Amino acid sequence: MNLIFDLDDTLYDMMQPFQRACHAVWGHPLPVDPWTLFIRSRHVSDALYPLIAEGRLTVDEVGRQRILQAAFASGIAMSEADAARFQQCYRASQYDASLSPGMRDLLDRLVHSQVTIGILTNGPAEHQRRKIEGLALNRWFAPDHIFISGAIGLQKPDPRAFWHVQEALRLKPEATWYIGDSPSCDVKGALDAGWHMLFFNRRDHAASLCPDVTITTEEALIAWITKAIAQ
Repeated sequence: MNLIFDLDDTLYDMMQPFQRACHAVWGHPLPVDPWTLFIRSRHVSDALYPLIAEGRLTVDEVGRQRILQAAFASGIAMSEADAARFQQCYRASQYDASLSPGMRDLLDRLVHSQVTIGILTNGPAEHQRRKIEGLALNRWFAPDHIFISGAIGLQKPDPRAFWHVQEALRLKPEATWYIGDSPSCDVKGALDAGWHMLFFNRRDHAASLCPDVTITTEEALIAWITKAIAQ
């Protein structure tokens, strides 16, 4: 069995840094439910993120636009200066995020199993590497098992990104599972590549494609993987 993980909102919970940024800008109490604001920001991000790979927008430009649009959709006035401050805090908090104890325990079990594990994530290489370092993921994932779109020149959902990992790690697609949270990037990409897909739908996204398995909580994800590797 091979398990290849997405990074953001899969291995760690992106609500951690998002809520810190919300409180940095709006204080306490927040003027809107952060869950709702986060979901709206992710919809904007999904639409704008491909422009980063094309060199038309930077990570911070996308970050400012997504929180501005999410705030507007939530009926909250937000200035460009506040959006810039939000993005600065959000980015810094991403570099200081942490894995849950349950996820750390799972990765400990995986590295002592016969399972091949890796990471395939979209994003600029240096930006994603800093997150990976902050999360101490090199403790579990060998450097040559970590694939970042900005480094390999291929971005999910392009199936060639998955095939690049498959060739590099000599994986058999019928024995390989991708674990990710995005319907448009992860579910589509993995299925188009001929892999199995475990959709970690922690944000209640609608998916037009049918993954092999859909799981909505980290606890259920850990239980499913623990059972699968024991078989």
